[in-house]
Amino acid sequence: MISAYCQRVVAAKSFEKIIIAFILLSALLVGLETSPDLVANYGNWLQLGNILVISCFAIEAALKLGSVAPRFSMYFHNGWNVFDFSILVFSLLPISGQYVMVARLLRVLRTLRLISAWPRMRVLVGALIQSLSSIFSILFLFSILAYIYAVMGYFLFSHIDPKHWGSLGLALLSLFKIVTLENWSGLLGYVSGAQPYAWLYFVSFIVLGTFVIVNLFIAVMLSNMENAERAEHDDAEKRSFAELSADIRDLKILVQKLESKMGEPMEKNIMSAARERAANSAPS
Repeated sequence: MISAYCQRVVAAKSFEKIIIAFILLSALLVGLETSPDLVANYGNWLQLGNILVISCFAIEAALKLGSVAPRFSMYFHNGWNVFDFSILVFSLLPISGQYVMVARLLRVLRTLRLISAWPRMRVLVGALIQSLSSIFSILFLFSILAYIYAVMGYFLFSHIDPKHWGSLGLALLSLFKIVTLENWSGLLGYVSGAQPYAWLYFVSFIVLGTFVIVNLFIAVMLSNMENAERAEHDDAEKRSFAELSADIRDLKILVQKLESKMGEPMEKNIMSAARERAANSAPS
């Protein structure tokens, strides 16, 4: 019964909104603590607010643990629950003295709980994590491309503009400026007088580095966003099925209790009614 009640509370939309509100309150309190005047005048109120936030997070963890009772290990099978629980544990640690700064930094991390409490943020972070292997592959491809162009840029422009192309490191830095479209026309202007076809070098790198590589990043992220949304939808369906199963289990328990309470009187009434009917139908 307690487990079913905790499941209904945790699954409620209002519960999610309350948790998000307390996370935002936590972020606000941390921001207010950066003002010495506010800390001096309202330090006790800020501390009270901090205790209120931690209490809310502790109640949330207790309800989520209760929703999977008695198999409490299932709570830690969810990576987001592990993340939330770790932040709660760090918030409860009695840190003082020279480690006060560490405690404040850990308090800032509570704002990251918005990721786990906000479903859309979970989908976005999940897509980012799924994209890491593809992103590293794209970065490796871009590194090869940048290295080739840096060497070419050194040989083509080092004697013309040694400030930007005088070494391999400077050439890579200039290419980074070009790929971000940061004053790339100015870099082109330095060398275009001596190299009339320098624009081919610059434009080709912009096309390959900015448009092709960036669009590869976008394509990978969009693909994994769809996969993450599908996974989130499947998890929601599983949670709905679990809630339905819990409701059915509660109904069965209620029916059994009603049968145990009303079974004996109902049997007596049925037997007496049967005897009366038999007596009435017997020939006089």
